[in-house]
Amino acid sequence: MSRVLLWAAALASITIAGCGGGSKGNVVVVSVAPQGGTLVVNQSVTLTAIVTGATDVSVIWSCTFTTTTTPTGTTTPVTSAAAPCTAAQGVLSNQLDTTVTFTAPATVPNPPPTISVTATSNADKKKTGSSIISLDSGIRATVNPPTATVATGANFQFTATLTTDQTPNDVTWLLVQATTTNPIAPTATSCSPGCGSIDANGLYTAPATVPTPPTVTVVATSKLDTTRFATGTVTVVQAGPIGFSNVAPPIAPQGALLQDIFLNATNLTSSGVGVTVGPYTIAPSQVKVIFSPSNSASSIGARVRLNADQLAVAGTFQVDISSTNPASPVTKVAGGNFNVTVVPEKPAVVASNPDSLPEDSQVLPGGPSMTIDGGFYGPPDALVVSAHLNGGTLPIVTDPNSSNVSTPRRLNVTLPNLNGLSGLYPVSVTNTNANPSTSYTNLAIVPDYANTNKPDATPALIPLPAGAAPSAIALDSVLGVAVVAETGTSAIQFVDLHTGTPVLLGSSIPTGSIPLSTPPGSVPTGVAIDESLHIAAVVNYADRSLWIFQIPVPPAAPSTTPIGKIDLSTLIPASAPATPPTAAPLPYAVGIDSLTHRGLVAFASTNVGFIINLDPTQPASICLPGQPPAAAPTYCPVASVTLNTGSNPQIALEPRVDLAYVTPGGAGNLSVVDLQHVAAQARVPIATATRTSNVVTVTTSTAHTLNPG
Repeated sequence: MSRVLLWAAALASITIAGCGGGSKGNVVVVSVAPQGGTLVVNQSVTLTAIVTGATDVSVIWSCTFTTTTTPTGTTTPVTSAAAPCTAAQGVLSNQLDTTVTFTAPATVPNPPPTISVTATSNADKKKTGSSIISLDSGIRATVNPPTATVATGANFQFTATLTTDQTPNDVTWLLVQATTTNPIAPTATSCSPGCGSIDANGLYTAPATVPTPPTVTVVATSKLDTTRFATGTVTVVQAGPIGFSNVAPPIAPQGALLQDIFLNATNLTSSGVGVTVGPYTIAPSQVKVIFSPSNSASSIGARVRLNADQLAVAGTFQVDISSTNPASPVTKVAGGNFNVTVVPEKPAVVASNPDSLPEDSQVLPGGPSMTIDGGFYGPPDALVVSAHLNGGTLPIVTDPNSSNVSTPRRLNVTLPNLNGLSGLYPVSVTNTNANPSTSYTNLAIVPDYANTNKPDATPALIPLPAGAAPSAIALDSVLGVAVVAETGTSAIQFVDLHTGTPVLLGSSIPTGSIPLSTPPGSVPTGVAIDESLHIAAVVNYADRSLWIFQIPVPPAAPSTTPIGKIDLSTLIPASAPATPPTAAPLPYAVGIDSLTHRGLVAFASTNVGFIINLDPTQPASICLPGQPPAAAPTYCPVASVTLNTGSNPQIALEPRVDLAYVTPGGAGNLSVVDLQHVAAQARVPIATATRTSNVVTVTTSTAHTLNPG
């Protein structure tokens, strides 16, 4: 390549000349990002075409699909010829010069297709790039129970559960005995009737004799998506008399979460057999038939897993086995133990939280709560223990609809008003029927030396609009004003906190360009405040924007018009992350350093964030290329930074050292960002760019020292 530098009186030009004579021109290369991935029903992905080697970077988008099937009785898959996509395979929308949106259908065809979205360069029609997309119905199958032991000639009921398919039993059933040439699959050859039979409802009937081998695989395949199937295993045994000789261990602890007991009962099966423990009928899912390691022809007994409800009452309970199969009568062996005694157990306490609270704690209605971890507490509807503090009984959360409902291993208790209490107090958990009966933990009540919490004070509740769903709050401690982001109403609310009683400053202010009438709205998820400039920056998640508002001096109402807006939608291309394919990452959190007037925006589930300038005195030249503000003040991104975030990142600032800490919020690592030391970037403004006979001339508006090599 030859290089020519052309200088004008006020402009500097860079001329890049192509090779002359018979040399080849630039090679056009087209790629599409993301390159591929998987979409579930109704999910969309924005694809971006990247064209190099041409000044015309526009493309033409197209969509084709293929299907791959394995013919019955074969193991070799066959792929169809490519065909144009229809609405059944998915649709392309928002087709622009370099981007397009692909949306998966509401129902995935059977068999699921493989989609190829292709970008063809307008500069060279022979050059293309593609993104390969697989469609996933979202269906997952489960067979219950996963294992069963069935006597010859007996019946056993299997059930299938499917996610995202509301039709009951929407499966086809198949019996398979796998071999190297007949692996377990929906297309496998059935072993019926030699291994038994199964009807359309999942009712299995064992053969009259034990097959070889005695194990049979039950396959349930989704009718909507035949690539989704689940399996269960049946062990067929010869029907014979059941000899019930013993139960071990003979005791079980009251209040436990579970307890396994072993029934020594030969020839026991899953079909036609019932187990009772006192008044409790044991569900088939609680019984696991057990075989000797050296003999699978007949069982040696079963493990019965008693649950918390069956362990809630102390006493001695008789264990019985019944059979409806005439070929398998039950005989109790004389001299055996057939009882289980549920004995009261001293409660166990291994941890509690919190371990301390301030005196006169002011909390929301319901009082402060405490969690006690341990065991032998009983189920929430039949607790066997009580909790006490300072001589008083503590209410235990037993509401099954509560997220804090107690369990046999965790007590959630409500503490009383701590007014006037200070010191270290024992918290006891007692089962009055046990000996010893009580275990202890401690709660430290810290004195309120400054008398900042007034006794019996009722906390001030700030009324927000119905459905506001507040997601974030930031405080201007200088003005005494808080800003609350409301995801439910796509708005923010200013609150005056400088008086004794918080009051709202004006009404909620819509933020973002997506109106609430277009669900989900702009969805503001983060807010931060510059306490020197008295401005609030609001991250609009769905709108992919950052809006800046002036904070009013109370009691003045705030302006409903933002003083600045930053478009965040173009900062990260849709190619990140590459797998699975998604639209461009969404901004979630923001933090501001009030000394440097720089902010940090963290995006959800990605590896990049952006430093934002909020200093109105800075020149537009500090902005990232292509990101200058439309008008003063200079609110713009100035640098990208590497982060590692999950779905809900959060940002905290360390004052006076210009450091921002980003928690991942679901995945990744804690990141530390230096807001002040931003790497200098060469920014030479371009005046014009032209191409003639494969020679590209770029003219800059200022002199430079760039080498165009």
